[in-house]
Amino acid sequence: MRFDRFVMRANLIGLGVLLAICLLMAGFAAMEAWKFHSSANDYPGPGLERSAGGPTGQIFGAPQGKITVYASSGDDPDSVHDVRLIDMQSGAQASLAADPRANVYGTMNVGSLGYIGLVETGQRDQRPVFDFVLVRFSDMSRHKLASGLDALDAVTLLDDSSFSAILWDTRKDARFVVMNVDGPKIVVSRKLEFGEEEKEEKEITEQVEIGARDVLASRNKFD
Repeated sequence: MRFDRFVMRANLIGLGVLLAICLLMAGFAAMEAWKFHSSANDYPGPGLERSAGGPTGQIFGAPQGKITVYASSGDDPDSVHDVRLIDMQSGAQASLAADPRANVYGTMNVGSLGYIGLVETGQRDQRPVFDFVLVRFSDMSRHKLASGLDALDAVTLLDDSSFSAILWDTRKDARFVVMNVDGPKIVVSRKLEFGEEEKEEKEITEQVEIGARDVLASRNKFD
């Protein structure tokens, strides 16, 4: 009897070990199958495009479908150049700058309206000046919205045909603008007043002008 119980216990232990091995093997097989399924369906999502050692483009939504944007690193770490857009439905192409060597700053898509950037065109007072350029997604056309700018800020999508921004014409002169992409053109432009510093400078200028007029008036009085 003892021998029979020993054999039965050994058989149960053996069955338990065998069952554990089978469960481990089944788990391993399930994991490998899941990895294979995941890799087979691991398509890049919006904004990413995989390539085998080639350039990587950004994908944006547009009224007609998807737009892919490619750009190369610029001379300045904050800039890019040779910015090209491709309509993934028709293959139509557009460049943000007429000169592919021009440095381009502040590139971004404005919803599904288009792609914008500041294209460097020259220097003024040892500072770069820019053209404000839009590539409209609907027909892949390039448009210059403003020129001779010092900076661009606060681009804001308003509706399905317009956006707003702050354009700095110089380091001290800024304006609020609304752009309509159907034009495309600036449809609203308002000069902005900034703070006490600008007010004080204006008051000093006015005082100098008043003083100069007083001096001239006193001279005329005694002439």
